[in-house]
Amino acid sequence: MHTVFITTSGLGTRLEGLTQYTNKALVPIGEKYAICRIIEKFPETTRFVVTLGYYGDHVRDFLELAYPARQFVFVNVAPFEGPGSSQAYSMLCAAPHLQTSFLYHCCDTILPASYTFPAESELTKSAPFTVFVSPHPDYTTYSGITVLKDNTFKFNRKREAVHDYAYIGVAYIADPELFWDTLRNAMEAEGGNASLGDTDAYRHLLASAATPPKPRYSIIPQFYDTGNLDSYRHACNAFPTGPTILAKPNESLCFFPDKVIKFLHSATANAKRIHRGELLEACGGPRILGHRPNFLAMTYEEGTLLAECREWGLVRKLLDWAQTHLWTNPRESEEYPNVCRRFYKTKTLERLAAYKAKHPEDCTTINNCRVGSMEDLLARVPWDDLCTRRFTGFHGDFILDNLLQRKDGSFVLLDWRECFDTETDVGDPAYDLAKLRHNLVFNHAKIAKGAYVIQKEGDQIFVDLECKYLLVRQLEELDVWIAEHREQGWSVRNIRILQAIIWLNMASLYDAPLSEFLYYFGKWNLSLAISNPH
Repeated sequence: MHTVFITTSGLGTRLEGLTQYTNKALVPIGEKYAICRIIEKFPETTRFVVTLGYYGDHVRDFLELAYPARQFVFVNVAPFEGPGSSQAYSMLCAAPHLQTSFLYHCCDTILPASYTFPAESELTKSAPFTVFVSPHPDYTTYSGITVLKDNTFKFNRKREAVHDYAYIGVAYIADPELFWDTLRNAMEAEGGNASLGDTDAYRHLLASAATPPKPRYSIIPQFYDTGNLDSYRHACNAFPTGPTILAKPNESLCFFPDKVIKFLHSATANAKRIHRGELLEACGGPRILGHRPNFLAMTYEEGTLLAECREWGLVRKLLDWAQTHLWTNPRESEEYPNVCRRFYKTKTLERLAAYKAKHPEDCTTINNCRVGSMEDLLARVPWDDLCTRRFTGFHGDFILDNLLQRKDGSFVLLDWRECFDTETDVGDPAYDLAKLRHNLVFNHAKIAKGAYVIQKEGDQIFVDLECKYLLVRQLEELDVWIAEHREQGWSVRNIRILQAIIWLNMASLYDAPLSEFLYYFGKWNLSLAISNPH
């Protein structure tokens, strides 16, 4: 295809929280964003015309960072919501850039990797336009076609009639002048109709196409719709997932053969990540390739995620490496205990308040242990003992899923935290130890598959989870290593307390039931850690 037209200006409201922080074209489908699975179906020489509206800067910045060698024409659409907005209006904004034949591809339709479009020469000579359809029975969600006796077809609106094939939001426009004139006429006739789109032009063209060449349809056996939550989840299951990541709506990763692009909704946090990435590159981080306000591109590193390693003694090897390469260049300051207090105590109280706003009920008996109220537990936390005046280099999310081992045995630091409270260059290495201890128990791959239990029975809660035995057995190795390095000011008890605090902080970041599991699992472990003087 010489030219492909993609509309990304809409709000994507049917995806609910997934599009709270970014555009629907940038939701992850496996290891890539939805729009990547469209772009990469076409040759490097293809020209893309892309409409921008809702979080349009995200779409533009990502495409320019991800595909610097490809040709994009970006069209700003205003308004893209509210009175005067519609798919038809967004499309007409791009009309000046689409005066020769083009393929229209809505951003929430994904085709199987094996599908190949017909040759453009065939599409151009056969009909003024070709709609791509699929044998999908849902006529309430999709417009569709009814095939007539002479192999022509009738185009149906949603819910209008049971169709033979569903229209999938892809069409080849061989006669753009005719298409744009027809769409403008539909807009003039129904200017206030926010539901107007490309299908209105097809219906009008079919009604007026009395003589050959007639419009045609092309059947695609299967497609994936990322426009609503149910179909989005179905699409995600159909594509490779890459590393297991517990999804957050305000950040995500997109993988390429030579690079990884990280999205953060907060431009401030992203700027700090870039700074820290430059610092960590010297001690085992990937090289920063480029960035935009909300995106960070870095080299793709070959190796094995530590979460997938099956090596006894791996934890001690990692700790020895970190002590030599990461937790270095110590600094001391009388201000650092205050930094710790804000990061450990103040942030925890804020996160717990956010959790309590959604889950006001609080059980005080967990796994047959009387743990009391959260307020009582927090009052017993030895906050002063957790606060140090000695900081070093740090990772900030020192978990096995963020650590890679190369074939030569060296380690690579991935997906680091942007700051330790106000500090970006240094932080508390005890937090890294607590993060590692957390992840030896709380395995992301198992959690993502729902391998945890939270049950309420009467006035108490039961929580449990599946662990990887080889990793859990190395908790003892971790604790021994911490005891061996007590001159650094670390203690196993304090690391266990921080581990529980990590789970409590995570609770407000996820939806139920995982949020409730994290809260009660953290609360239970906090009680156990506080009660154990060692």
